[in-house]
Amino acid sequence: MIKHIFLFLFCVIFISCSNDSQTTSNDIDIKPTPEINQIEQDAFEVLFNSAQFASIAVGIAGSPPQQVAAFQTILASEYAEYLFQKLQADAKIEGQMYGLCGLYLVNKAYFDSVVSDYYNSNAEVSTFIGCILSSHPVNEIIPSIEDGGWPESYRDCPL
Repeated sequence: MIKHIFLFLFCVIFISCSNDSQTTSNDIDIKPTPEINQIEQDAFEVLFNSAQFASIAVGIAGSPPQQVAAFQTILASEYAEYLFQKLQADAKIEGQMYGLCGLYLVNKAYFDSVVSDYYNSNAEVSTFIGCILSSHPVNEIIPSIEDGGWPESYRDCPL
């Protein structure tokens, strides 16, 4: 009898530990609750996967890039703080910049608690400003986020 109980427990533990929790999809599961809708999920993914930290006017036409609409979508969400924190914590450096901009607007105290770490970073941020693709050290970009320039431009940009 003890042998059967031990075997049963071993099987339960083995099966529960062997489940692969990694997703094979390129989608990022950021839903803390079912209330985050697909539009918010898509906007999050645009910023999370962004290859550049873009200004509000890019290219020859000076049009807003898709990142601006994505930023404004998240900013309008009731889960904005959570989504921007998730970007700041988990995205590549370009996505982290969007996260910091959002946190500046929705939770300045939290922003203030994390921004100083970026001044000591050697990371390079790919940027798209006007017609110019470039890269800059993160510690050169942070002052323009910290003074509200980037965050307010994303918030106020007409689409």
